[in-house]
Amino acid sequence: MQFSDIPNVTQLLGLSIFTDVQPEWATHVVRIGTADVRLKIREGEISTVWTMEDWAKHLNETMSRLSSLRYKRVINGTGIVVHTNLGRAPLSVEVLEYMKTVSQYTDLELRLSSGKRGGRLLGIREKIRQITGAEDALVVNNNAAAVLLTVSAIASGKEVIVSRGELVEIGGSFRIPEVIQQGGAILKEVGCTNRTRVSDVAEAISERSGAILRVHPSNYHIVGFTERPMRHELAKVATSNNVPLIDDLGSGLLKHAPNVPWKEQLEREESISVAIQTGADLVCASGDKLLGGVQAGFIVGRADLVERCRRHPLYRALRLDKMLLAALEATLQIHLEGRSSELPVWRFLERSQEECKRLAEMLMDGMPEYIHIKQDVSLVGGGASPERVLPTWVLEISTPDAAACAYELRVGTPAIMTRVHRERVLLDVRTIEVEDVHDIKERLRRCVHPV
Repeated sequence: MQFSDIPNVTQLLGLSIFTDVQPEWATHVVRIGTADVRLKIREGEISTVWTMEDWAKHLNETMSRLSSLRYKRVINGTGIVVHTNLGRAPLSVEVLEYMKTVSQYTDLELRLSSGKRGGRLLGIREKIRQITGAEDALVVNNNAAAVLLTVSAIASGKEVIVSRGELVEIGGSFRIPEVIQQGGAILKEVGCTNRTRVSDVAEAISERSGAILRVHPSNYHIVGFTERPMRHELAKVATSNNVPLIDDLGSGLLKHAPNVPWKEQLEREESISVAIQTGADLVCASGDKLLGGVQAGFIVGRADLVERCRRHPLYRALRLDKMLLAALEATLQIHLEGRSSELPVWRFLERSQEECKRLAEMLMDGMPEYIHIKQDVSLVGGGASPERVLPTWVLEISTPDAAACAYELRVGTPAIMTRVHRERVLLDVRTIEVEDVHDIKERLRRCVHPV
């Protein structure tokens, strides 16, 4: 085929596949489709002249490809509960229903009683205050934004004191030193990578100090000869020198933790409520990890400092839209009513080993002999708790090509994410819903072949 053999746009638009298609969309499909053919002719991939039937088939495939939306639902068979690449926390039906009610016009910034403008965060602020005991709260689009806004509003032009052991980089090249610099502040490193004492912080305070920043190490840990100041020790130094203590917790735990073996440790180390009680002036945290909601960033703590963040010009660029605010408010209400275990993330975290085994046995019913179940461990995930594991049961699939099997499960409908370990495909039941069992079994029957 040569370029001159390509029909003109008018001829192609006359194909029956475009009969009920809007003209602008049909023209776009034709232009993309013919551009693809030109490229294939140039590279020698097409030699024979196409009939109009060939063109109809090609353009119909092009239209289907261009019509497909980017995101697909994925069944999480990895066992990683807060899976960053899979959108972190799945939302509850109750939250989705509330989002639907405000998807039209809503009283986002309006007081219906007076007909006058009202604040968009009133309900959310009150719920966060009730749960955590904080004086005030602000919400932005993620925790990185919360840290950036806090530094910009509280310490711009001044020094921010940080332990060298907490100058971490987390996902997406989010580096604490660069955030401090971007916020207009000056990084003041203290201590050593493995050991920082409260005296190091105290000695670094001067008239140039704008804040003390305490950073959760996320998935970075140093073991052995280590030391890190306790929050209450830093709070004492901060208060005596009239310098705010900012605590970047990350995980989004409001007050009480899920019923997992390390529950008390989580509440002691990562709870916003405990951080406020033990002296943090401001706490930054996520909304889509252990909180179990949408992506969001919390700034919680002293009313005067939160107000400074609210009045900063950067806040308007970082604030949430009505849909995310609705999802967040509904999630907070579930926590407030003591129903946290109803949230999918908490439900998966609290799923017992016995429940996992029963679910694995449901999946095994009617499966061939080269698929069997065994005990394994699941990961919490989510950056703040990547190393924490929970006992689980998995389906272990013996197949000639584990990578190919995992690929086929991943790209089909519904898409299923699994793990591959030692040439075996593992499907962890901790993170799957009971209503997905039938679909999973059907996919396994079609995709998995014996060794």
